[in-house]
Amino acid sequence: KTGAPASTDKIYGFLPSDVQLLTPNGGTTTAGTLTGSKVLGLYFSAHWCPPCRGFTPKLAEAYRNIKSAGKAFEIVFVSSDKSERQFADYFREMPWLAMPYALRDLKTGLSQMFGVTGIPALILLDGATGDLISKDGRNVLMSDPQGAEFPWSSSSGTAPAMNPFATAAAAGSSGGRAAGGITLADLQKALNPKSAQEE
Repeated sequence: KTGAPASTDKIYGFLPSDVQLLTPNGGTTTAGTLTGSKVLGLYFSAHWCPPCRGFTPKLAEAYRNIKSAGKAFEIVFVSSDKSERQFADYFREMPWLAMPYALRDLKTGLSQMFGVTGIPALILLDGATGDLISKDGRNVLMSDPQGAEFPWSSSSGTAPAMNPFATAAAAGSSGGRAAGGITLADLQKALNPKSAQEE
């Protein structure tokens, strides 16, 4: 779900607003709260990946700096770990939210929609609309770890691209496939496997 909400119960056109996200203190919050962010980062990473383990502490420092400055920045960890235990151990090192490890189909759908082929990868989205700010959030954050140029939009030289999920919706309505080879219908089936089985 990216871009303008497709319906009142979805955000960004692809994420059910009632999906439970994990918080660093062991609690949960609904995905619907993400729209209160000015910038949302989707962090694709895994503990088994050495570059990820090297980047995560740097990202955590930048995240804390930006949040402590009162800026509405949020990150959601999208795990590529090989087990729930590895995911849980790695998430303990992070100060942001996480998508539950069990949502493997959603993780795969997001990876395909954003063309994530390697990790670590940080996708930056407009928190209100889901419009793509940058697919290279790693360099954005490492170039500006204090968030001086936050929210890294066109005013800071990083022009937002079209919402990829709005494009996906258009492709799905015509039976075509969005970049990444997945239609909106495919993603909806991944999000609602029971409904897909009934079909």
